[in-house]
Amino acid sequence: MGVTVRQMRPSEWLQYRRAITQILRTSEPHEVGHLPIEKWKPRTWKKRAARRASAPNVFFVAVSNSARLGPESKWVGTFGVHVRKGTKAEGRRSVGEIVEVWVDPEHRGRQPKDGQLTDCGQPIVDRFMDMAAAWARYNSGVHSLVVKTDTRNKRAQAAYARNEFEAVQRHPR
Repeated sequence: MGVTVRQMRPSEWLQYRRAITQILRTSEPHEVGHLPIEKWKPRTWKKRAARRASAPNVFFVAVSNSARLGPESKWVGTFGVHVRKGTKAEGRRSVGEIVEVWVDPEHRGRQPKDGQLTDCGQPIVDRFMDMAAAWARYNSGVHSLVVKTDTRNKRAQAAYARNEFEAVQRHPR
């Protein structure tokens, strides 16, 4: 069973809420920041999903091919690129900050079959990073991509290093 990676639509705020809730529920505290989501009303989720899915930002979802049709499709991964103005050290050029990278725990660590992208955490993350780079290069005017992770999140560090991200600064939250 493979996955399809596509852009999230603002109307998918309910699936977005489920994914973020699952990220926070299945991750170690040091792997994610704190979001006060238990206090958020549907209006807040709708606005957040719309911001994530609207230019200059982008948000992608990995959808299980077995369930990709219909409004209740199963999301097995997410990531977004939030565009911000660069710092002085970054030459004030636009920077794409990769955010909310997540692969469903049930889809992590499986080996790909026949060289195809399957429900395997590693290929999903690799595809995410490739898509982020392509999107930044061709659609947004982003000069560079950055991703932040806690020093204790070894799995994320390995995935980003494998995708040629260079560790610049390390500090725990």
